[in-house]
Amino acid sequence: MQTQLAHKIVMNDVTGPDEGILLQAKGGAYIRITEEAIVIASGPARITLKDGRVTVNEGQLTVDSKR
Repeated sequence: MQTQLAHKIVMNDVTGPDEGILLQAKGGAYIRITEEAIVIASGPARITLKDGRVTVNEGQLTVDSKR
């Protein structure tokens, strides 16, 4: 679903890297939820939650879960 101003909500059940839910603003900032990870991104900034780890900006900061 896309608004007239290009904001999007996409739900995709097709197996592959785009499977999941995408919430995207017209400027490109997005939140993508998949079976493997949650990614929050805006411009060059990116936060990834995957495998009990939080990664900021492609590894500039990584926080492991306390188990």
